[in-house]
Formats: sequence, C-alpha cells, structure tokens
Amino acid sequence: MTYFEGSFPGSGHPYSSCAGDGYQATSRQPEPCVLLDLLLPDDARSAGLARRTLTSVLRLWDAHDEATERGELLTSEVFTNATKYGGGESVRLVALRKGELARIEVHDLSHRLPEPRRAGDYDESGRGCFLVEALAASNGAYETPSGKAVWFELPVWPRLDHH
Repeated sequence: MTYFEGSFPGSGHPYSSCAGDGYQATSRQPEPCVLLDLLLPDDARSAGLARRTLTSVLRLWDAHDEATERGELLTSEVFTNATKYGGGESVRLVALRKGELARIEVHDLSHRLPEPRRAGDYDESGRGCFLVEALAASNGAYETPSGKAVWFELPVWPRLDHH
C-alpha cells in the first residue's frame, strides 16, 4: 500500500485531511484521513520535534493517553532510524486516522528496508524493530518510488477512560 505517489518529498497522498469535510474528533471515518503530514530536516534533532508534534496532534484529537505515550516512543525510534539510515535531506512524518487506529508512517529516501538484528547484551542500539513489534498493534515497511516508509498502528480511539 503506497500512500505517497510521485517523487519525495513534495508529493501528496490520496487521503483527505481529517480537519476538512466536517470530520470531528469523535467521528468514525470509514476512509483513512490525514491528521499530520510534516516534513523535517534529516537531522537527529528533528526526532524530538516529530515526537512532540505527533503527541500534540493525538492529544488534540482526544486519543487515549497510554496509546499517545506509545506513539511518542515508537515515533522516536522509527524517526531516529530514518535520520541515521535514510540518506536524504528530509524525513516525512505522517499520521493517519483509520477508524479507531492511528497509523504513523515515517518516509525517507533510502530504498533499504529495515532488517531486524539481534542486539547483544551490551549493545547500545539494535532494539528498535523489536520494540515497535512488541508495542504496536501492527507494523511494517514498504518501498515507495523515492525510498521507503516504515509504519506502525496503534488503537487510540475511543478514549478508554470514557467508558
């Protein structure tokens, strides 16, 4: 499934904004809609901005607190890997709403898909793929015309503390 067509980073995607067409934070959209589409410099410092922006957007849309925290952590992992291995000038963060799920995608310019590796006891890195696998409802990666996208999904709506 490719959300972005054409050349990265200026290309668009076929989904409409969740803010348009009368969408409300409590509505259940039958089709995915875009909550966030953010292009940031391919720089390690951008991971913090990506994380904070996603958290703010999910809170604005009344997402469940625990899922928002997981989204923040996993976004940090995936975005940081994109800045380390993406090989470009920019990285794109996209958040889609798919009914009760949030789908977070990080797009970069590398065509090399992630390869999980087993980290040693004393390794300082190498656990990101396993962390995403353990905490996300689903996850994966796919090639795009200009690189790849790494994604994960979390159930975040409706808020669990409203029941």
